[in-house]
Amino acid sequence: MKVALNRPVALDGMALRVEWPRDRGRIGITAADGAWYPLVDSDGEPGLLRPKAPPGASLSGFSLGGNVPFRLAGLTLDRDQRTRWPWDRGAVLRTLPAGKGVETREVRFETAAMSPLPGMRLEVLDDRGSSVLYRVKP
Repeated sequence: MKVALNRPVALDGMALRVEWPRDRGRIGITAADGAWYPLVDSDGEPGLLRPKAPPGASLSGFSLGGNVPFRLAGLTLDRDQRTRWPWDRGAVLRTLPAGKGVETREVRFETAAMSPLPGMRLEVLDDRGSSVLYRVKP
């Protein structure tokens, strides 16, 4: 799985919500320069993982992988983000084919794509389930 960002993001503010068999493997992110950062438990919310990186480290894209199967259930780009996914932040997630007949998928977290009318501005309030709750901005 790859994530492209339209601007660099500080790793000390990034968090990923990943489901995986913790007792059987490891998971982390690889930056474009090849640097690998393991994901470790966050001090706050259970299930939230943060890259273990030196202070001041940032990146504008990365690959997520490990030696065990996993499921990405959220991506936070900074500590102020209140949703599970980075809406209108320029993030693009691309899945990689896992086998024959499996297609690459691309997800852009853009509220404009959900808008029922062109030019309507939306704010995502909750995105924890299989649907997204938003409000129309004035």
